[in-house]
Amino acid sequence: MLDRYERQRRPIAEEEIIQQAHRNRTRMQERDPERRRDMLKDLQRTIDDLALLKAYLMKSSMIDGLRRAAATA
Repeated sequence: MLDRYERQRRPIAEEEIIQQAHRNRTRMQERDPERRRDMLKDLQRTIDDLALLKAYLMKSSMIDGLRRAAATA
């Protein structure tokens, strides 16, 4: 089981966590008011579009990553 975890889930989990942390850090560290406004607008567009919202939730909850891991032999 542990060997399978190392092979399947750990690399994807690490990748997903690093990417999400980078996105969060980028948003928090942005100081340009115009760029911050653009980021907020992007998030609002995501909320308004059901397909984008579902994709965002599947990625941020790591469900996509778990599915990718399950597909790895």
